[in-house]
Order: sequence, then structure tokens, then C-alpha cells
Amino acid sequence: MVRGRRYLWRSRWLVAPRATLPGRALFAVGDVHGRADLLGPLLEVLRRRIRETGGEATVVHLGDYVDRGPRSDRVLDLVAAGLGEPRADEVALLGNHDAILVEILRHTEPEPDLIDAWMRMNAVPTLLALGLSEEDVGVPPAAFRERLAAALGTRRLAFLRGLRLMHRVGGYLFVHAGIDPAADIASLDPLTLLTIREPFLSGSASWIHPFVVVHGHTPMQPAVLPHRIGVDTGAAFTGALTAAEIRENRVRFLTVTDGPGPEWRDPLPGDPEAVSYEPPVPLGSG
Repeated sequence: MVRGRRYLWRSRWLVAPRATLPGRALFAVGDVHGRADLLGPLLEVLRRRIRETGGEATVVHLGDYVDRGPRSDRVLDLVAAGLGEPRADEVALLGNHDAILVEILRHTEPEPDLIDAWMRMNAVPTLLALGLSEEDVGVPPAAFRERLAAALGTRRLAFLRGLRLMHRVGGYLFVHAGIDPAADIASLDPLTLLTIREPFLSGSASWIHPFVVVHGHTPMQPAVLPHRIGVDTGAAFTGALTAAEIRENRVRFLTVTDGPGPEWRDPLPGDPEAVSYEPPVPLGSG
């Protein structure tokens, strides 16, 4: 695990595109990608917010728990364990990185091309975190699948197989990547939900849906637009993991970083509307 001090950044409250259900706060956690050292402190921040404010809460993890970062195993364990808060409903969604792992595990003898595709998605850190290595990829696919399943264990396998594609609460739809702006909600394509960028990201002008989409998948500055709220701040690359907090008619972002500087926001492509953050608060050592 990456060690060092962590910092909490709180954005200023913005006007939310839609009001939440009365008495219920919504939290959405962006793509973790193996950064358990950031997820642990962020979950503690969410736990404190739920306890401090009272009322009911829904916490949605937007997927992509594995790959790129060093501790995918620990990330899976943290999300599966949950916050332990009786007033909080928790939902874990499927990301595109998680989906290809689930697909490999679904077949007794997965296609070699499927395994190769996963390796190209920077899956080696996941293997290492599970006690495997790149040498294990060279065995026959059936043997690789068995080693992978054994390394994950029954609890993580059950968690991965139980991940959902979407979750809706009132006027908010939570998905990993986004939706086709022109598609009917009854006919949304799973691959689109996991991988879309355009025309979804800039599709507010033609938005026909009675909900706002909360999503990850595309690393950028946190974004609040009329049709979407983007939460992926590229944790594996930037050292910044973000959650959105939506409460009544307001929304803000809670970001845990592994450094005190604002550099994690500057190089990220995204929307021209900047999200203003308060000075960071040290959280202690990881």
C-alpha cells in the first residue's frame, strides 16, 4: 500500500441539477482502481458525514475497483465490507475493468484474446495484489482462470458477480460511464453503460431524460452539468479519489489526495466550469 499523509478537499456547495428525495443524502464514489490507500480515508469521511447529519443515505460505488493501482484486492474487500452504517443503503456498480474480469471468471476456459485484452488494461497490478504474476498468464486459459478464482476467493467472487449495471434514486441515475442520450431507459445497452464517453459527456442540449446521470469512467475535473455529475478524478494517475455528496438541492465533492497541492486538478481534461475547493485538511498517515 502507498504510505504517507492523506488530505481531504471539500468543494464549495453548488446548485444540484435535481433535488434529492426528502431526508435522504446521496453519495457517489468514483473509480478507485486499486487505490485502497485513498478509499479507506474517503469511506471514513463518508461515515462521519452520515453520522453527523443524520437521516437516510444511499452510497453508490461507480465501479472500476481493479487494475492500475497496487491494491485491488483491498479495494474489493473494503467495498464489499461496506460502511456498517444502519441508515445507509450501499450499492456497488460494475465498471468496464471489473466487467472483463467477471467475464474471464464466467468461462471454464476463457478465450485467450479475452485474457490478453485484460492485460492491456493494466491488469498486472491486480495479479500481483492477488499473489499471482505475469508468468501465470502464460499457462493454458483454463488453468489461469482457476488460479485467478482461487486467488480471489469465494467472498470476492460473490461480490464481483453481484455488481449491478445501474441504480436509480429519484431524479438521479447512477451508472459507471453514462448512457446514450437518445436511448430509452428501458433499452439501455450494457456495453454503453460501461464505456460511453461522447455523445453523452457533452449531450445536455438534446437531453430527453427525467433524471441526471451520476458517473465515473472518464477522468476529469469534477463536473456538475444539467444532465450529469462526473466523479472520476483519475485516482490511479493523480492520487485523487472523489465522492459526490448530493443533499436536498445542493451538491459538493469530497476528494482525498495523497498530496497537499492543487496539481491533481490542473492537468485533467474536463469541463470549463471549475469546481472551487476549500483548503485541504490533513487526515493523517496511511
